[in-house]
Parts: sequence; C-alpha cells; structure tokens
Amino acid sequence: MSQEYQPITQKYLLPLTSYLVELGRIGDRWAIRIFRGKTEIATTPLMTDLNHNEIFNAIQNNVSMPQFSPERMFGAIGRMVQEARINTAGPSDPESSSQPP
Repeated sequence: MSQEYQPITQKYLLPLTSYLVELGRIGDRWAIRIFRGKTEIATTPLMTDLNHNEIFNAIQNNVSMPQFSPERMFGAIGRMVQEARINTAGPSDPESSSQPP
C-alpha cells in the first residue's frame, strides 16, 4: 500500500519565479512538492533529513529557471526548513515549561 503525501509547511514562492514549493512527509521520509500556480508539477522524496542542498537540487531538476538568485533561493529554503522543523517538533516537556509557584 503506498503512503500519501502529507504537507507540513505552507507553500513558499520561489523568488523571481511563478513556482511554489512546500515540504511534507511520505511515510517516514521528507518530500518536496513543487507547484506552478495551483498545478502540482512534481513530488520528490528526499534521501536525507531536510538537507538544503538536496532540496535546492530537487527544485532545479524540476523547474526551468533561466534567471534566479541562489542566495534568495537558499533563503526561501531555509525559512521552509525552519517551519518544517517547528511543525514536526514534539510537544515540550510539561514540567520544564511550568511556572514556579
């Protein structure tokens, strides 16, 4: 039985393009989903755990971008990875967050 993609982050606009990307999970693996407008054009499972370079390469392999800024692209990827880590972090320890009497 194949496992379904579950989005973890919001959709992020790739700078200077009309493409959107989001991170999600397929089973226990991370995946990136790429959209052009509302149309999904690719879902790529990642081999590593939220590696910025792997995400960048997955985007480059699926999107034609004649002009783009790698610095801006890595900025967008960094924000997306940060959101993914926050959204998948477990609940904090209730004892450590309690207020002292």
